[in-house]
Amino acid sequence: MKKLLSLGAALVALAAAHANATCTQANIAGVWTLYSGGIVTAGKLNWTTCNLTINAAGAFTSKASACRNSLGQQFDASGSIKISDASKCAYDGSVYIPSFNTTTYMRAFTLSIDHQVGNGVGGGGAYGNPFVFNMVKVK
Repeated sequence: MKKLLSLGAALVALAAAHANATCTQANIAGVWTLYSGGIVTAGKLNWTTCNLTINAAGAFTSKASACRNSLGQQFDASGSIKISDASKCAYDGSVYIPSFNTTTYMRAFTLSIDHQVGNGVGGGGAYGNPFVFNMVKVK
């Protein structure tokens, strides 16, 4: 019984340590797969998936960050993600899509450093359309 109580206390302490972890700008560095869905012109649903290589400063690495959407269009992406609140592991950023000459803003992106995933909402670009997205760190 004492062993079970000790194990329970250790698990609670471990969970609290992760919950109170703060993030740094460097936590965003790596290779990420982004999945996004939103409404575009004329109320149609659109999805986009991207492979983003992000350096420790938060910038997307050129020639290594590319996207594809539900219309079959493929395009390069540039931009950056910067920490906005380290205590909440919150980041903000933008993605510039040269072929569409538009910038999309990633707002309220929250990173889970123990699981290497993040979720957020965004909007902007030429039409200001809202979207939701999920990012998974793959490297």
